[in-house]
Amino acid sequence: PNEKVTFVAEGGWVNDAGEVQGLDGEQKEIAQGLVDYFGKNLEITTMEENADVYSNESPVYKHIEKQGNLSQGQSKAAIWSNMVGQNSMDENGKWTKGKEALDDMPSTDYLDPEGVEWLVGEAEKAGMKFSDDFPNAVSEEDFEVMYKLNYGPTDKDGTPETQVSRAQGHYNQFRQKTVANKINKAESGGRKAIVTPGEDHAEPIANLLDKPKQEALTKDWWKDLLQEKIVTKTQLKPRRKELLLMGGAYG
Repeated sequence: PNEKVTFVAEGGWVNDAGEVQGLDGEQKEIAQGLVDYFGKNLEITTMEENADVYSNESPVYKHIEKQGNLSQGQSKAAIWSNMVGQNSMDENGKWTKGKEALDDMPSTDYLDPEGVEWLVGEAEKAGMKFSDDFPNAVSEEDFEVMYKLNYGPTDKDGTPETQVSRAQGHYNQFRQKTVANKINKAESGGRKAIVTPGEDHAEPIANLLDKPKQEALTKDWWKDLLQEKIVTKTQLKPRRKELLLMGGAYG
């Protein structure tokens, strides 16, 4: 195919050469399939650009601080609780991956006394409590509290909104705006854009672009797309991963 295409991945990071590294799972599989099909006409970017959670100098931290009127200690605690809370959950919805989550983002690197006090206070406002040794020791119940603080209101599990859940929303808002900007940049340069956000990102991104979500695809949607030489309209796959195709028809 002669079309020039930009794939905006979810996950990974950008190295000093401007190349996306570290894609895994379905995102890696999708990227490789697109590389095989489009070759040198494919450009790979990521929605994680400027959203490095491992550096508190990353623009995403500044965004969270500004939008939520948070201090640096609070923004670090917010992102730490977001990442560790979700990454400690296994595929069965149990909190068995806490060690791996903490190995990746140790509490000592992210939590200062202000951040700990803030998290504990926000949990109390939501009717929850961290263990007495938190964060020196983090129990399975603590991981669940962190997850609920961040995602409970969205999941409608009865957890009220707190500054933590709002910070999680501001974090994802930043990433969604990155996707919209990359799609607009690609289209303005005559490129097509392919985006595969998680289910919670699809509608906000579509709203930013003023484009509708449309019909469902099969589980192997991206393989079907490549076999069919790409579809001719905007489509989204339900649950977990979804697809946005922007910029007109493929030949």
